[in-house]
Amino acid sequence: SDFAVAVTRADVVAVLVGKGLRVARADSCAVWLRSTDGAALEWVDGTNRPPDPVAPLSGPQPPARAAHGAEPVLQEDGSSARLFVQLTATETVLGVVEFGYPGADRVDADLRQLLRTVGRQAGQTLQRTALFEAEKSLRLRAQTQQSITAALAVPLDAQQIADAAARCLAAALDFDRILLALASDGPGDPHPVVGVASGFEPAVVDGWRRDPARLARALAWPAVDGSFDGGRPAGLVALPLRVGPTVLGALVLGRNAGA
Repeated sequence: SDFAVAVTRADVVAVLVGKGLRVARADSCAVWLRSTDGAALEWVDGTNRPPDPVAPLSGPQPPARAAHGAEPVLQEDGSSARLFVQLTATETVLGVVEFGYPGADRVDADLRQLLRTVGRQAGQTLQRTALFEAEKSLRLRAQTQQSITAALAVPLDAQQIADAAARCLAAALDFDRILLALASDGPGDPHPVVGVASGFEPAVVDGWRRDPARLARALAWPAVDGSFDGGRPAGLVALPLRVGPTVLGALVLGRNAGA
């Protein structure tokens, strides 16, 4: 019933770490889910964070090895034991939940069968929530594009375009730092200028305005690809605004550290 009302991946993980731990009658729990590229398992929650939270599927870590099977895998380590249960949907392993016990004698055949069923239920729910989240993302993308198109439907100059686009992005997306830099229209001036800046330290923005060359270096202007490097703030990415080979500006989106 808890899985039935789960709508996000985090909901599924919370059920496993909470009620799943009690159902398994275990002392500890760790949930590992497939990475976005499918090449590794990533620890996402549990009673204790492991030293290495990423387990490549081709590597030797126990969660990764267990992901290649279809049945729960019990591993004994001295006086303790760990049971790895695959989270499966249509025979695809989407992750592994790891339960820890003081000894292997706590893990009988009935418990393994129960947890195998829990693993299938969790995997099927993960598959459903992934589809739901993808649909939600596509819907948000369409709504954002529509709002920006509507805002730009009237004649605007470059600064007004920057203001309108920034307002739409701030309202629609979960970003708290937005920078829209525009190519300078001055003759022979290769540097970008600040069009809109929100969420950045005022001193940093003032520095960009006083010294456009600093902003150009931060954006790797005019390429404007990859990570943003304006004083190395965390969690930012810079995207080029191009028409053909010509770079007209750059859009920087990000979240404050810890967000």
